[in-house]
Amino acid sequence: MSRTDYSDFLCPIKFCCGKLALETLPAELRVYNARKPLILFSNKAVINGLIDPVKQAFDDSEMVAGIYDGVPESPTLSTIRELSDIYIKNGHDALIAVGSGSVMNLAKVLNIVVSGEPGDLKTCQGEDKITKPLNPFFVVPEASATGLMANGSACIDNFSFTSRYLIPDYLAIDPRIVQQETVGVIIDAAMRALSSSSFAYTLPDTDYFIDPYAYLAIQTICENLIPVIENADSKKGFKDYLIMNDTEKGKMALVTASVIGGFISFCQPAGIVMRLSEALSEYCQLSSGILAGLLLPYGLEYAMLKEGYQTEKLLLALAGPDVYSRTPENERGKSAMGILRDIQDKLFHLTDGYIPRTLAGAGISENQFSEMIERMSQNDEGIDSKGCLSILNHAREGRPVSDI
Repeated sequence: MSRTDYSDFLCPIKFCCGKLALETLPAELRVYNARKPLILFSNKAVINGLIDPVKQAFDDSEMVAGIYDGVPESPTLSTIRELSDIYIKNGHDALIAVGSGSVMNLAKVLNIVVSGEPGDLKTCQGEDKITKPLNPFFVVPEASATGLMANGSACIDNFSFTSRYLIPDYLAIDPRIVQQETVGVIIDAAMRALSSSSFAYTLPDTDYFIDPYAYLAIQTICENLIPVIENADSKKGFKDYLIMNDTEKGKMALVTASVIGGFISFCQPAGIVMRLSEALSEYCQLSSGILAGLLLPYGLEYAMLKEGYQTEKLLLALAGPDVYSRTPENERGKSAMGILRDIQDKLFHLTDGYIPRTLAGAGISENQFSEMIERMSQNDEGIDSKGCLSILNHAREGRPVSDI
């Protein structure tokens, strides 16, 4: 097992996961000397009735929390201006984002503005241009959270930002918020986290700090994803809501794993699988997370052959120490890839074929590969075109990558 001489890892988020996690929000705000938070809810969070449990968490706190219900799916700078006026005019001193997706992105950008001057958006664009801590920023994710809210990136209109200071200060995962969610969204978030965590865990030079987080995320997803999907309401079908009563703990665990995957992806550059899945999502109806899960074993096999990724090590996180120790050393990598393909196969059957086993099953033609890789190369000069094509061809046919 190789160990690098240098490690760089940042995870400043404080977690609280479990029943009554919402009730910890007031006390944690006081740690930051905040007394008047502005709470932002996504439209979906409002529809799902999530305002009341969050408001009730502040009933005995003597805090005056502002409520903004209904952040649009595609917020713009005008939304930022509206909310910054509300924040400043009412004397708010912290932000809490409830939901997933756009509300998290908007809250990060809003925090740049309310922590300084409106003109800061222009000067803070790009990477590491934010030079000081921002106002307190808390997050309460739904079950559909992809984990990206836990990283230090945000974008709105044509503005994009990357900074450690955009990472939330506190994250509360509560069963009252992690309510009903569609199967496709649950799988997307889990497979995105599984992909980023698996690549981080199998790096040729093992990272002292990332390893335990990646191990936990992989193990949590393997233990909970299939049982949660198996409890979907068969009468409604996989595209509709899951039964909450039997899957509460499982979905709480999956959200936690997604968050871990989110900050792992912030500490490590995007692997070839995530870059390919983002590009592929423009050619079919599947999300990038679902596509990442499909491509994962092929990408890892290629990375092992090309760059020496430790795929044999992955078996420990996927199957546990007993299976790992019983498996011959030269068989561990193959066994790990078999488990990943087995997960994909189970998802295929549980979703009546909606989650495909191959790119051919996703309706993607090999004629589209060259065009897609060319477009990727225009945005990323370092892209391995030959490697991308090999991964895509093998994933289309369902053949393991055995040579390069």
